[in-house]
Amino acid sequence: MRAVALSKLTAAPPATGGRRAGLVGQVVAPTKKSIVQFFKNFKITGASPTTVLKQTTKETAINNAWKFLNKSMLIPEGGSKYPNKLDWKRAVNSLDQYDLTNAQKNLIRRVNIAVAAQPTKGWFEKRRRVKVPLTGNRAKNIAAQANAIKKEKEAEAAAARQQNNANWRGRRGGGSSQPAFKPTGSRATYGMF
Repeated sequence: MRAVALSKLTAAPPATGGRRAGLVGQVVAPTKKSIVQFFKNFKITGASPTTVLKQTTKETAINNAWKFLNKSMLIPEGGSKYPNKLDWKRAVNSLDQYDLTNAQKNLIRRVNIAVAAQPTKGWFEKRRRVKVPLTGNRAKNIAAQANAIKKEKEAEAAAARQQNNANWRGRRGGGSSQPAFKPTGSRATYGMF
């Protein structure tokens, strides 16, 4: 009986791959976890971050990733007092387990790249937005972001130097930049006592 049942399962037109192949394909394909499960697993809470991640589109992924980086919207990992210390690398490696859109996956990748490229920051400093185009290689993305941060800092330093030089030239050439004191009212007529 088993042999007959097995032959009936496999006796289908070759174009479909057989009935058994169809059944095996249905059994093997695992169901993906929901976005709610993603929030639970990576401790993302609050109306703002969950809404931002749910409503992310291809056009808003860059700005929304920056929102994640600059707000204390996430539960700190291991009781740390600093926000955004989640295991973003693990989140990126497990993206295929969850039912997320490509835009949502890119947002998570951008957060991971920004944190990896700028692991420490000052108390009031904001992490830089990831504007570099994403490639398939994480290490290349992190290197490109670190290079972009370096260029931005160099440009800011050059602008500050140029401003200081202009201020110095102005003080050197024209004396005091404040206007001379001109007495008004009765002081102008009778002098100051």
